[in-house]
This record gives sequence, structure tokens and C-alpha cells, in this order.
Amino acid sequence: MIRLVKRVRKDHPRIGGKKLHCLLKEELLERGVKMGRDAFFDLLAANRLLIRRRRRKVITTFSRHRFRKYPNLIKGLVIYRPNQVWVADITYWFTQYGCLYISLVTDAYSKRIMGYAVAPNLHAVNCRNALQMALEQIDREIGKCLIHHCAGSPVRSWDSILQWRVCRLARFLPCADQHDGKGRSLGECGGRAGKCGAARAGSSRTNT
Repeated sequence: MIRLVKRVRKDHPRIGGKKLHCLLKEELLERGVKMGRDAFFDLLAANRLLIRRRRRKVITTFSRHRFRKYPNLIKGLVIYRPNQVWVADITYWFTQYGCLYISLVTDAYSKRIMGYAVAPNLHAVNCRNALQMALEQIDREIGKCLIHHCAGSPVRSWDSILQWRVCRLARFLPCADQHDGKGRSLGECGGRAGKCGAARAGSSRTNT
């Protein structure tokens, strides 16, 4: 039995136990050996012939980029209402067609998914589409909203969208403070912070 397994593994080193059992079943019956799948797996395990499953590692965050990194503004923050903090991230799902990446924008208080995008790649446009969907749901009562995300490069594409949306919404959304790397305020929109988009009126950004 072990010789048969090693013979097959010589040509197919990564073949699993289930396929081995099906492949060798008829040959074993011809030799008068009848063995179920569980007993076959026990035999492989006893002889250290089981194949270890390779862990598929997917990287969705690359933080060693040249873009600006925003401070963590939600550390110690008490979240008490919807649309106070949005949390953005990228996760993944393995399918029979390959790996799909899911860009999500979720409300931290209600856990509601405000925006999403699904794609077979990590292109920045997917993050933009998720954020755009979330921003379309903004109403005039949202108040100040922080967008908390990882420091990965795909979400850096949000700058242009936030600048456009923030300036458009600045008439009825209060400006959020801009902070430096130490969390110190740099002034309100139109003040020392300069551009309205840089001050992140209504939609401030914060990194982990």
C-alpha cells in the first residue's frame, strides 16, 4: 500500500488523499485489499504521507507608500451616533474563479455597509467606487464624519473625491479640524488649514 502511494506521489507530489484513494481503489481491490477512505487517511497519517495544505495569504494593505498618512483621530473616541465614524477596509473571498477583493465602507455605530465594490484586483478605482456609493447616502443632517481606514495605498485615491464632495457639501456640513501627525489642530476650513478639501469638511480621514 505504501509503495503504491509513493509511486503515485513520485509523479504527482501534491496529490491529496481523496484523489489517491479514488485512484488506487480499483488496484487495491484487484489485490484483495478493501479499505475505506477514513482508514486510508489514517494509514497516510501514520506514515506521514498526508499533504499539508498551503495557507493562502492575501495582502490587502501596503502602507510603505509615498502618500500622506493621516493621524488616528478615533483613538479613545466615544461613538454615539450613526455617521459619526465610517470604517473602510478591504477584505477578500476565495471562489472557484479566483480571489475577489471587497472594498467596504461601514458605519461604525450601526454596522451598516454604506458603500462597497467587488473586483478581482486591488485597483484604486474599487476603493473610489465604494466611497462614492457611501457619499451618495449623505444627508444634510450627517454632521462631522470621520473616515477611519488602514494606511494602504488603494485608499489614497480618495483625496480627489473628498475634495470635490467636501467643497460641494461645505455649505451645510460643519468643517472638521485638520490635524498634524501629533493630533494637533491646524485650524478650521478657510483658516490656517487653507483649502476646504484639505480641512476635510464633513468627511475627515484618519489612519490606524
